[in-house]
Amino acid sequence: MAGNAARLKKIIMINGHLPGIVELDVEGHTNICGSNASGKTTLQRMIPVFYGEQPNKVVPKTRDNFDKFYLPYSNSYIIYTYQSAAQRNVQVVLTKRSDGVDYRFIDAEYCPQDYLDAHGDKVIAVDYNEWLKRLRAKGYLFSHKISATSEFRTLIQNDVQALQHTQKDSVKLRQLAARFALVNAPHKLRHIEKLVSAVHAKEGKMDTLRSMLAAILEEDGHTVPHSSIRGEKIRRWIEQMRQNMRLKELQTAFTELSNNAHRYGDELAELWAIQPLLSKHREQLADQERDLKATLKTIEQRISQRTADYEQQRDQVNETLSEYRAELKQVERQLDEAQNKADVFRDANIEEWEQKIERLPALREQADEIKQQRVVLLEAHQSERQQLDSEKLKLTERQQRRDSKHQAKLDGLATELAELHARHSEALSALREQHQLRRNEQTERWRDEREAVKLKLAALNSEQSHNANGEEQQQLDAMVERVADAQEHLTLQRDHLEHARDQLNLAQRNRLRVSEDLNREREQLASVKTAIKQKTIELEPDPDSLRGFLHSHASEWHETIGKVISPALLERTDLNPVLGQDNTSVFGLQLDLAAIEATYHDDTEGRAELERLQTQQQSLVKRIEDIEQQLAGETARVTDAEAQLQMVQQQLHKQQREVEYALDAQARLKAEIKRQISERAEQLGAQKATLEERLDSLNEHIEYSAQELIEQQRSAEIELKAEQQDAVAQLHESQDFERQQQAEERAQLKDDIKALERAFSDKLAQQGVNEHDINQLKQREEQLDQAIQQALERQEQVREYRHFKESVWQSARPQWQQREQQLQSEILALEDKKRLAKDGFEQSKAHDVEQRQRTKLTLEHATTLLQRLRESVNKLEHIPALTPELQQARHKGSLEHSDSSELLGRCDDVYERFLHSEKALNEQLRQFDNQLRRDAQADFLNFMEESRERMNVGDDIASNLALYQAMLNYLEEHQQAILATGHNISKDLVDFFTVFNDIHKRVAQYSRRLTDAVGNELSLSGIERAEVKISSTIDALGFWEPLKQFVASYERWQESGERLPHEDYLLQLGMVADILRADQKYSIESLLKIELFLTESGNELVIRNDRQLAESSSHGMAYLILCKFLLAFTRLLRSDAEAIILHWPIDEIGTLAYHNVEKLFDACDSNQIQIVGAFPNPESDVLMLFKHRYLIEAHPDKVGKGQLKRIQPKASGLSEKLAHLVQQEYSA
Repeated sequence: MAGNAARLKKIIMINGHLPGIVELDVEGHTNICGSNASGKTTLQRMIPVFYGEQPNKVVPKTRDNFDKFYLPYSNSYIIYTYQSAAQRNVQVVLTKRSDGVDYRFIDAEYCPQDYLDAHGDKVIAVDYNEWLKRLRAKGYLFSHKISATSEFRTLIQNDVQALQHTQKDSVKLRQLAARFALVNAPHKLRHIEKLVSAVHAKEGKMDTLRSMLAAILEEDGHTVPHSSIRGEKIRRWIEQMRQNMRLKELQTAFTELSNNAHRYGDELAELWAIQPLLSKHREQLADQERDLKATLKTIEQRISQRTADYEQQRDQVNETLSEYRAELKQVERQLDEAQNKADVFRDANIEEWEQKIERLPALREQADEIKQQRVVLLEAHQSERQQLDSEKLKLTERQQRRDSKHQAKLDGLATELAELHARHSEALSALREQHQLRRNEQTERWRDEREAVKLKLAALNSEQSHNANGEEQQQLDAMVERVADAQEHLTLQRDHLEHARDQLNLAQRNRLRVSEDLNREREQLASVKTAIKQKTIELEPDPDSLRGFLHSHASEWHETIGKVISPALLERTDLNPVLGQDNTSVFGLQLDLAAIEATYHDDTEGRAELERLQTQQQSLVKRIEDIEQQLAGETARVTDAEAQLQMVQQQLHKQQREVEYALDAQARLKAEIKRQISERAEQLGAQKATLEERLDSLNEHIEYSAQELIEQQRSAEIELKAEQQDAVAQLHESQDFERQQQAEERAQLKDDIKALERAFSDKLAQQGVNEHDINQLKQREEQLDQAIQQALERQEQVREYRHFKESVWQSARPQWQQREQQLQSEILALEDKKRLAKDGFEQSKAHDVEQRQRTKLTLEHATTLLQRLRESVNKLEHIPALTPELQQARHKGSLEHSDSSELLGRCDDVYERFLHSEKALNEQLRQFDNQLRRDAQADFLNFMEESRERMNVGDDIASNLALYQAMLNYLEEHQQAILATGHNISKDLVDFFTVFNDIHKRVAQYSRRLTDAVGNELSLSGIERAEVKISSTIDALGFWEPLKQFVASYERWQESGERLPHEDYLLQLGMVADILRADQKYSIESLLKIELFLTESGNELVIRNDRQLAESSSHGMAYLILCKFLLAFTRLLRSDAEAIILHWPIDEIGTLAYHNVEKLFDACDSNQIQIVGAFPNPESDVLMLFKHRYLIEAHPDKVGKGQLKRIQPKASGLSEKLAHLVQQEYSA
């Protein structure tokens, strides 16, 4: 079989990097020796290119491109001669082009004359055109010029399916592959170039393995995971979707907003209905205010006039009173002065002095007598007796004269006393008559006033003030009727509300039923779509999958292996299926497949089933559309029912407020009537209290005036009696004084006579003068002189007293007293007149003040109402204008007969609700605008702003509602497009996940297959166990778990049949958007992790990188360990091991121990692998293992260039001896 196996035979290079013509025979193990940097490895690199590796990949980055280095000239050629799977000796030629390499297959063996011309002793390569002419001239079959390495690779590896071509090109390529490929169909050598490159890699063996596996996965259709969806786009769609998912919420909010706007409009219309009535009442109250102000002004003028008249009268009375009081004061002062002066005179005993002055002549006479008497005593002469008698007679006569005077004076005093008593009686009678007259006048003066007060009081007591009057009762009856009507309408509105709720519940139940039907149909549609997808896969499978292979190569497979194979295996693309001999057993197990029901239908039945499913899908789609229309109708009916319910609720609320207004008006009317009744009762009570107080005051005043008159009379009588008593006392004192003087004079006369007689007797007896008597007489004389002198000193005062007594006390004082009484009577009369005037004024003033107070209260009430009306009218001037719809809703009927208080109450209530509604509505508008803008994209916001300008949206609510309605319509219209975008995003991410997931699964499968493929043909000393584990790092990616959860969420959404996704789907998608970066580059290599598990000398080793590989053993052993796994890879990639011989370019193979190299060669031979080695030592024993041996040495003619020549290994004596001993041993 090896002789018929497809294999590379020679590599021929003309005018390449080595001068001239270089032929490298690789049919068998081949080695290239040469010094370092001589070009050994450069030649090895041509091996992977033959198997389809990208030429530039085999060239180090430090050198030129492959075409520039290996094909430097326009007549440079690289020729691979090989035996194809079709048992044809063919060649593939690489030529140079401006930007790379061209490939061309030739169905002929290599012939130098096709490429070379001899010119003398020189051989020159022809150019490409000439070369093609010669091929055509010889009639060789050759392919078209192949410029793409991928196309060349598919042909050499018999992997035409890997390229996407038209049917014509595909047939042409299959024909070329059948002729020139290294394997026959259905086998292929996909990825073999990766393995060969990995074998040749000098450093980074583990990385090379990972790169090889990554490349295999990529070319198996596991392309580099890439998502064109950017996180920003996802987030933008999530925002759009969230906005659309909130469409129902927004519509509900808009419905509530519209209802509130409708309520706001009703309140606005009600305010506009109230406004003209408020203006009308304002004008009426303004007129009433002017009238009340005029009335108040009249009252004020009347009060002022009456006050002025009263004050004028009072001032006149006060002036007269002042004059009378001044005069009375003057009289009282004069009386007081007279009394004081009389008291002064009395204190000075003026009357006694007056008597002494009146006796002054007597005193003088008495003094003269005493003087004479002393003279007599001094003279002492003869005539003493006569003189004594004469003196005695004189004294007696004088005393008689004195007695006559005293008696006359006493008689005058007695007469004066009698006259005094008579005058006093007359004055007392006159005084009492005068005071009685004054009391009668006072009684007459106050009687009429008191009777008038009593009559008014009796009239007030007869009035009833605790019940409503007829007009008030009529108002109460009308208000009761109004409340009853409002409550009756309220009951009717409640019945309407119940009916509207029943209609809404019915509509909601119908909508729920239709919605459930729609969900069921959508779930069924999702199930049908899944079935259609599965059926489509069955009818048009992936060509690289097992199903595709069976579909193409085993038409009856459903009746055989299809009954027992796992469905999941049918979609696998890594199983490399190959048809063997027809055998109905499965791994030697014979089954009665007829007993197993086939689940597959032939193409006709399958397509009929697919058409049935598609028809069912169309029917379901149509059914869903019908149900969606029905649901839209039911939703519209629910909306209408909700609007009707809202309208009825608003009407109910209006009627409830009407009842409240009626009850408030009734309570206000009752309170007003009660207040008026209370005011009337209070006024009557106040009037009664005033009259009773007035009556009590009159009685008190009359009693006081009477007591005042009595007191004045008593005082006058007391004063009169006191004057009489004083006068009587003075007269009695005068009488007593006269009698006392008379007695004293008589006693003195007796004493004088006795003294004279005694003096005369003593004189006679003693004949001399009695000194004692003389001294006594002298002393008495001095006393009399002193008394006379004192009397003379008091004479002027007595004269003044007498003048005072005659002109003041006895003449002016009685006149003053009489005037005092007159003035007191006049003053009392004026006081009464003043009090009467004051009472009359106060009564009229109280009436005017009460009227003024009532007018003021009425004016204040009117002014307050007017101010409130003005404020209400002013604030209503700033309310928005009515729309035409609200103009029709404007009503005034129930307000025409409302009073100002009710209108103001309504206005305040409605305006407060209006402001609250406006504030709440503006807040709702703001919140709705925020909700609408939340998650919104720039295009939606721009469209919104354009619509705002186009619709001339201002600050009014109506235009904003119209704008929001348009925006909701826009969202609803674009919801399907947004959902489609979401499905596209989801499908892209699902595809992205699928790639990762396939890689994840495929890597696990490779790991298992590779471990199973590791054989024992390369047994290494000390290595007890060798396993390889290939795993993916996808699990460690940050987005992997969120992406898995997202895919599961998306599948749940699709399976649910619901139109809109769930929130968990958006959350998972958002997490993916936050983690996944669209510009993040992923390579399959970065997603792979290779671990080698070895048991070396009982030690368990895990090798994950080249450093660990190098440290695990010697360099040679590490490489051999790696080769053990490369052999396993080779068996996996080469499905038909007997049909092809592969070449492994192994660099520096001479550094390995000889026995290990032998093991490697044995392993390669058993796996149909030929080694192309390279190492510098041309004398190594390892060369004995190679069939072809080459040496690169310096070119003799071209400096810096080398030349390739065959060599034979030098004989080694030791080797010969060993060989001889071995031969002898075998011979024995």
